[in-house]
Amino acid sequence: MLLKLLVDQARHRPDLPPPYFRERAVRWAVQINKDGVPTPPCLISLADGKKSPGVVMPTPYVYRSGQKPPPFLLVDTLQFVCAMPKDDSDKAEAEAIRRNDEYLKLVRRWCDSAPDDPRAQAVRAFFEREEHLRLDLGEAGPTDTVAFRLSGDDVAYVHRSDSAVAYWQQIVRERKSSGGKQGICLSCGAPGALLDTIPEPIRGGAIPVAKGRAGDAQLISINKQAQGRSGITQLTNTPICDGCGQGVAVLNSLLADDEHRHRLRDSVTVWWTKEPEDIPINKSIKDADPTDIRLIHTAAQKYDDVTDLDEIDTNLYYAVTLSANQGRVVLRDWINAPLPRVLRSVEAWFRDHQVFDPWKGITRNLPLWQIARSCGRWDRERKVYVNGSEPLTAEQELLTVALRGVSNDRLLAPPPWLLSHLLQRIGADARIDLPRVALLHLFLARLPKETAMSESTPEAEDAARVWGRVFALLEAIQRRAIPDLNTSLQDRHFRAAMTRPQPVFVRLSSGALAHLRKLKHSKDEKAKRAGWAMEARLHTLIDQLPPEGPPSTFNLEQQARFVCGYHAQCAADIAARAAGGGSGDADGTDS
Repeated sequence: MLLKLLVDQARHRPDLPPPYFRERAVRWAVQINKDGVPTPPCLISLADGKKSPGVVMPTPYVYRSGQKPPPFLLVDTLQFVCAMPKDDSDKAEAEAIRRNDEYLKLVRRWCDSAPDDPRAQAVRAFFEREEHLRLDLGEAGPTDTVAFRLSGDDVAYVHRSDSAVAYWQQIVRERKSSGGKQGICLSCGAPGALLDTIPEPIRGGAIPVAKGRAGDAQLISINKQAQGRSGITQLTNTPICDGCGQGVAVLNSLLADDEHRHRLRDSVTVWWTKEPEDIPINKSIKDADPTDIRLIHTAAQKYDDVTDLDEIDTNLYYAVTLSANQGRVVLRDWINAPLPRVLRSVEAWFRDHQVFDPWKGITRNLPLWQIARSCGRWDRERKVYVNGSEPLTAEQELLTVALRGVSNDRLLAPPPWLLSHLLQRIGADARIDLPRVALLHLFLARLPKETAMSESTPEAEDAARVWGRVFALLEAIQRRAIPDLNTSLQDRHFRAAMTRPQPVFVRLSSGALAHLRKLKHSKDEKAKRAGWAMEARLHTLIDQLPPEGPPSTFNLEQQARFVCGYHAQCAADIAARAAGGGSGDADGTDS
């Protein structure tokens, strides 16, 4: 099904190269006239400088491997085109001769199939006179790719001629469907010629890997008996027709398009719609641009009155998440959903994670990468998150929540392990910022009451948030009383306060009373007013708490509410100071 949907998408991508062509860097061009005679300069460098790989253009390509790889039509390395050995050994020279012989056989077959094509006959004449063996190769290397150009021809390169394109497709079918087997395609369900193997792989580097750079990877690969049913290899038990086999070319095109891919550390998500839509779904999640978010909201509003999104006749949204493992593609997630459902999910994603930015005085959304990065380790000296320290799958898990967020009128929550990990990092780093609070907001908004992590009452959950505000105010009192403070309450006690609040608040209360007495009896009128104001705010918060005080421990949900309460109080203090009022002080909230 995936291959068929990709093939259907080809009609919306006029920029696709011809079937079984791939964008490759060509470093050299051999220029000949209509009689096959090289015209000066005979070997033209297409590279812009020594480090340039050449000009990228669509060229004939099919996956090849083994000790005796077959040639490509016309555009290939100098080992194939000019019999240039890779070194001075006899073995290398013999292999170069073999490759050139196979290349010449392929070119002659094309020339025989196109007797009326002047380009084919010019190329035939070039090789019949063995001009390829007399070219001055100069600085060229055996692995450099070379193409042919005909002087005065409107078609810049010979391999783009109609006859060459059609003949190469025929060659690929011969190589990949031995015996001309016919049958029913598993992907499209139509009868046709079946392939032995998928002709085109996923380009190397198109799918990120955690370490290093991966080479080409096969979407379907059954090359060992242990992998196939009844020990049968290749596509015998997975019949794929020639037409659906071309779907990988569309997938490669999407993987190369920034507008249709989301690269992660060890995977990539590619998306498209059945019919083209100018709605920045994935871009809005990735960048959180307010203009894009408004477009999502406008598009989703059209379906506000629809109760069953699966029943309406509308456009479809597709997304596939891929990773690579030893030359094979791993399909990790697949979304096939009505576009309105995806829009509603993305709209809910923005609604549930939005957070107040006290520095800008607005409620805002954050890019997905920032939220995922905040699950990593905070470097206090460099004041950045350590690159790659977040869980490997964190961003992918959150992207899935954003795209699949609404299902059967239920909201999909991030996995519980991610909440536990985030709270551990907050406690270890004593670091609370907008991305971390945004993720906590998402967890709390998506927490189903019937499967809550605790049996605590709503009053107790609200109390955890209030205790967070109290802790922030105690810290502000300390900072105001001790202007040259080196170590704050957050630095010393935050981790204990968010997990074992009772002993911490008993200990901190006496210190806060001493700080307030100092401020209220200060000769500085401004400090005195601040002391009385902060004492009043503290009593207001404490009055909202249960009379028995904080519990001995907080569960994960209560810890999340505690952190959100702490952030809310810090943000309120910062916003008050920015507006010219308020006397508190609260560090620890960053934009």
